[in-house]
Amino acid sequence: MSKSDRMLDGRNVIAAALLSNLLLCFGVQGQLKPETSLAFSQSSDSPRTDLANSAESDDRVGWALAAGDFDGDGHLDLVIGVPFEDRDSSTDSGWVHVVYGTGGGLSAHDDQTWDQSGTIEGLIGAGDQSGYSVTTADFNDDGYDDIAFGSPGEDIGSILSAGAINVIYGSPSGLVTAGNRQFHQDTPGIIGGSEPDDQFGSSLAAGDFNDDGFDEIVIGVPREDIGSVSNAGAIQILLGTADGVAEAGNVFLDRNASGMGGVAEDDFFGDTLAIGDFNGDQYPDLAIGAPNDSRTAVSAGTVHLIYGGPNGPDLSTNEIWSLDSPGIDLVPAQGHNFGNSLTVGNFDADGFDDLVIGLPGYQNGAGAALILYGTDTGLASKRHRLLQPGVDGFAGSQDQQSLFASSLTAGDINGDGADELMAGILNRNVGAESNAGAVLIAYGEPGVGLVSQGSVLWDRSDLEVVGDPVGFDNFGQAVLLADFDGDGLDDAVISSPRRDVNGVSDAGDVILVSTKPVPFSDRFELPPGR
Repeated sequence: MSKSDRMLDGRNVIAAALLSNLLLCFGVQGQLKPETSLAFSQSSDSPRTDLANSAESDDRVGWALAAGDFDGDGHLDLVIGVPFEDRDSSTDSGWVHVVYGTGGGLSAHDDQTWDQSGTIEGLIGAGDQSGYSVTTADFNDDGYDDIAFGSPGEDIGSILSAGAINVIYGSPSGLVTAGNRQFHQDTPGIIGGSEPDDQFGSSLAAGDFNDDGFDEIVIGVPREDIGSVSNAGAIQILLGTADGVAEAGNVFLDRNASGMGGVAEDDFFGDTLAIGDFNGDQYPDLAIGAPNDSRTAVSAGTVHLIYGGPNGPDLSTNEIWSLDSPGIDLVPAQGHNFGNSLTVGNFDADGFDDLVIGLPGYQNGAGAALILYGTDTGLASKRHRLLQPGVDGFAGSQDQQSLFASSLTAGDINGDGADELMAGILNRNVGAESNAGAVLIAYGEPGVGLVSQGSVLWDRSDLEVVGDPVGFDNFGQAVLLADFDGDGLDDAVISSPRRDVNGVSDAGDVILVSTKPVPFSDRFELPPGR
């Protein structure tokens, strides 16, 4: 070999080594990278992660999470619910933060807060709990996502905790006050009426049920009294139009409807909601949790599934799912709270959405998640799987009262087309720290579904520079998978609403873990303006 050939060969070896290191750094398939973790709070030391306002005791930042693109710039924005924020002298009036996405990822530099102040419809009041629930969708089909937030503790006139929601619309400059609306059960044109402790807006979801291009909003009213039956629960569906969410044509649904099983006291029907296309017909289907349903055992819980069609949800298709549904054959027991959490993903990449149902009370509070796979005829029990930490090869261990699957989310972390599942375990003990919290991530595999291989269980000690686990942080109270850095892979957002921040008790923070490392820049450097 000539000298020049040897030099060229050496350069090739060096180049190959550099390429190999880069592939290891960035991953042939993406993975969440703990070293990218950022903690957003109302008392952060970095401008990138410092949310508007100062931390106060019991704010509980991160109670609820959602994502949408409100300014149409192609970068997802993060919504953070803070329902126990005190506004002036109004204790627990609540608000939501919106952290806008940029070419460099999320930045709190242009963080907005939204509640019922200024020209936003409604009045700020103690106990409103604005931001207890959040969802995003394009209700007026203008190409910009809009936000809805629930205030289940809102008083309507003299009616205490009747509940309300607010809708704020997106624009080229982001969310704006123009056209904003508040809705409650005393809004003219909406079926029903406000009653004490209805808690209208406790849960929210959105989807285009009638395929007209305008998303509808589904509103949970889990403590609605039906006749003399207290806390039976109900849902409301408000239609989207070119002018936004409208009262006309709204749908009120409780379990007195045909095939729904009948109402019962303390069912909390509507406490959780999820939307997906489980039979692949292109019409969204609606899952509704009734986690306190006691028909088989006290608070064992059930989930209703109503399939969509050309005219919206078709009540004739209603299915009731529980642990003892045909083909599942498990035994419902007291306090399982089946349906306490719900999420939708496509874990086997077959084109049919799958449903995950959380039952955090399973086996004395150790918790479990039931996966039902979609088919061309809808959800099926044939391939169901009960997922528990430390069982069948999944990471972690079963810990009583840890409440596994108290929160759920799905998204594609590694870009293989099959979604992953992230489940919160908000009361998991970490060492001597009680109720510090953790999350379990289980990977989807095309053609197979969720598998135990590669699953991980994280607490805060597994993430860099966001602090150690502390008792009663409730890390995993809310979880979200969405692509905030534009690399085509979903990032993870995990909240610790009861974490002390800079000495302020239960102020709360939200952790972002990215799939996209930025090895050559300061991780706290502000990204370019949007």
